[in-house]
Amino acid sequence: ADDMAGAEERLRLFLIGRFGGPPTYMERRGHPRLRMRHAPYRLDAAARDRWVGLMDRALDEAALGDEATAV
Repeated sequence: ADDMAGAEERLRLFLIGRFGGPPTYMERRGHPRLRMRHAPYRLDAAARDRWVGLMDRALDEAALGDEATAV
């Protein structure tokens, strides 16, 4: 809550990289830092599935269009 602007920027960079853009997020915040930040949390298959489901829902709500959502 104290860093929403930073959180938005990090999410933006993550999504840009995941959708084929420059790997800025991974260069700045990727492994091993990424692993260290997630270490305190239980990240199992259920957590992964929940995250993917929420991201799918967010992408559906964003209605990006066929080009952005093509697999």
